[in-house]
Amino acid sequence: MGLWLRLLGGTRARALVAEVPPSVRYLNVLVSGARAAGLDPGYIQKLAATPTYTPAPETLGLRSPFWYGGAAAGLTALLPWLARGGPPPAAGSVASAAEARLAAILLVTGAVSGLVYWLIAGRSVGNRTQRRGADAF
Repeated sequence: MGLWLRLLGGTRARALVAEVPPSVRYLNVLVSGARAAGLDPGYIQKLAATPTYTPAPETLGLRSPFWYGGAAAGLTALLPWLARGGPPPAAGSVASAAEARLAAILLVTGAVSGLVYWLIAGRSVGNRTQRRGADAF
């Protein structure tokens, strides 16, 4: 790792590596690998106590419209190719142009429906609030 740090900028790269904590999933991989390798239990405990990165709820909220809109658009635009089930039409043919128009319409439809879904149900992603009393149900 030292060679990579020198190539990336020496002490500046070391400071960057020291400042960025690992994700929970990555830390779990490291801890399970340390256990499987039979490393010292004290080291494993110290490793498991490493602080981890948790994204802010605002970050999760910003990701969700792009995810919902983009995934719905992509999957919906793939429908003509999935439904065809055979070789593509010849380039420049009427069928090829019609398929491209249909895919573009479905792309926009999928993006709009994904964003509408996000507006209705997905905006609360990452906001874990506990409701109490009569509002709990």
